[in-house]
Amino acid sequence: CIKTFQKSLKDKCLAKKSILVGTSEGGATTLRICAGAIPSIDINGSTVDSAANISAVLLDAPAVSGNAAAYSVVTKIADRTGLAAKIPGLYYIVAYIHSIVMPFQPEKQQPIESDLCIKKNTVIVIAHDISDNLVPIEGSHALYTKLKDAGYQNVYFIEGHSEVPLHTGVLNAATNIIRQILSSHGIIPETLSTPCYDYKPVDLTQFQPDPEVYRKELDDILRDEASLKSFFKVANPVGRVTAASLTLFAGYKIAKWCKKKFDKPSAANVDEIPLDEPIPNDASSVESSIDDCQLTQI
Repeated sequence: CIKTFQKSLKDKCLAKKSILVGTSEGGATTLRICAGAIPSIDINGSTVDSAANISAVLLDAPAVSGNAAAYSVVTKIADRTGLAAKIPGLYYIVAYIHSIVMPFQPEKQQPIESDLCIKKNTVIVIAHDISDNLVPIEGSHALYTKLKDAGYQNVYFIEGHSEVPLHTGVLNAATNIIRQILSSHGIIPETLSTPCYDYKPVDLTQFQPDPEVYRKELDDILRDEASLKSFFKVANPVGRVTAASLTLFAGYKIAKWCKKKFDKPSAANVDEIPLDEPIPNDASSVESSIDDCQLTQI
């Protein structure tokens, strides 16, 4: 995603008022870009700051931690009984298995741990549904508080209340609110009713809750990520040794099976000769055998 954005930046360059939109894992990529994943880029001989012209960031169910998302999949989607969440250390176990079966490095810095380098007056809208079982809403709560702590005042949080599990879509459903937020900061023209859009004024302050409400979610996710890094300092060397041992053992077993399966049996191992029939060795038997044959003269 970052390479695609970098190519787009080269091809089109960012406008004076650019809006970045990220959904789910795309939200994580958007946060990495805002944190300086592409600090600058050379366009026609001049250096362009990739974040200089970003005036707004819209995030729909951003995956602020891949580890938290993997844990949520196991405890809320794969296991509907709720028993998996009671397993001690499951957060670490899931992260470790995730690193084996997927090209993912759980111990690396997650978006929630990154500090954004975009301008402090950038408008940031976070939208998330409380029923999301794939990417937990607690991550978005934590992100809201972290941004407020970092001095970003134009941060808004839109919480969806779907009756069925909903991963993304809150951002699209809140078009009226998004338009008013952006127009209130002069990013887009003042919102008016059109034949395709019914403008309904709303109080935007309700989407800027007290960040202290989500303080626990931020503390919890930062603690989990710090603990996970300590875990992988031990788990990675042990895992490499274990993987090497299992690989050698599997190779030995496969080689042994192949040897047994494909080796040709020696004469001493042939057991298909009937032992209850004596081999003829007298003259009469030899003559009868010859008589039974049809000889053809060429």
